Amino acid sequence: MIQYTHIRLDAGQILPRLPEGRPYVAVLVAHEDSERQWQAAIAETLAVGDCVMACVYGRGADDWADTIEQGYVLSQITEERSDALPPLEVWCHQAAMIDDVFEAAARGIQDSELEGIELVIVLEIGEPIYSMELSRAGYDGARQQRPSRRRRLLIIRLSPL
Repeated sequence: MIQYTHIRLDAGQILPRLPEGRPYVAVLVAHEDSERQWQAAIAETLAVGDCVMACVYGRGADDWADTIEQGYVLSQITEERSDALPPLEVWCHQAAMIDDVFEAAARGIQDSELEGIELVIVLEIGEPIYSMELSRAGYDGARQQRPSRRRRLLIIRLSPL
């Protein structure tokens, strides 16, 4: 059973504490520009935490992806990332549709070498200029993936951390 959690932040706002000891996939949707230093702080949180895959979409997606990859490399150098976790995969979806981003996240969960990934955290940065139903996109992306023999992918609820 996959839990889907949605966190909306303004650029520069402090990220709430993320789960520890529980691997997750992060979907970062950026509606507005943000300072590189703030991006680096978010990237470090994901890299030293239990994030196993980050799918990045929206404004500055390439910059976000680079920053997250740099955070991961730094976490390896400083040995802050758990050895029990696989390498952090980062996917940039600059020109894709939002549905494609959630489909990539669902595939990442199914294809991961790590068993027991049951959490998708959506970090939405800023306010969208148009209505975007992320919970529906997440559900549709998961539903379109064929269930693997290892686990059946279902997104059943939204909940706070």
